[in-house]
Amino acid sequence: SIMGEGHLNIGVGRGTAPYEYQAYGKDMKKASILFKESMEIIQTALKGKPFTYKGTELAVDTEVEIRLHPRPEKVTFYCATVNPESTKKAAESGMAMLSAAWFPLDILKSYTAGFDDLVAKLGEKPREKAITINLIVCDSDEEAARRGSVSCADFFRASTAHYQSGGLDLGNFLQDNPDYAATGKFMSYLKLFCDPATNGDYVAQQLIGTPKTISKRIGDYIDAGYTRLI
Repeated sequence: SIMGEGHLNIGVGRGTAPYEYQAYGKDMKKASILFKESMEIIQTALKGKPFTYKGTELAVDTEVEIRLHPRPEKVTFYCATVNPESTKKAAESGMAMLSAAWFPLDILKSYTAGFDDLVAKLGEKPREKAITINLIVCDSDEEAARRGSVSCADFFRASTAHYQSGGLDLGNFLQDNPDYAATGKFMSYLKLFCDPATNGDYVAQQLIGTPKTISKRIGDYIDAGYTRLI
């Protein structure tokens, strides 16, 4: 996309699995500064000019330059957002917003509205607001919900295993980390999504059902302020 005529969309986030930081020998309690400096390096590199970088945690000591020269106007960064704090960071860092359909629509709408307000206060034009969401189409809503409950439970069991590798209690671990306190509280509830018997509310928020049901739900997300569904 950078070299051609297309547009490149890149999703970024701090990461939530502790072992991802451990693998690189980094302290997860420094996640915010590591993320900030990583993005500064990437965005500086995309200007297509020789550069060095010196941050608190990261450095590019040798002058480097991206070849072939990129076209930054063809690149959009989407920052993962799961709470008002991360929504604020996305707005202040110049990125678009990327949510997940994990929360009730009224909460998600408050996030998009808050993001728009912050961007407007920066004197900038509106940015994209995307949300990742599951899609299952069936002849009946009941059949779609049944399939969705099983499929989503499988996904969240795999996600939980990823986040909690090594037997770690991720909810408690993250709540002990000031940068992740809000995320840690939410992660403690992930177990509800791992069981088809208790993930009904989550499934009901997805694009799961008949074409008619899905069409209405798409409208609900548009009304909540989202400009792109993934």
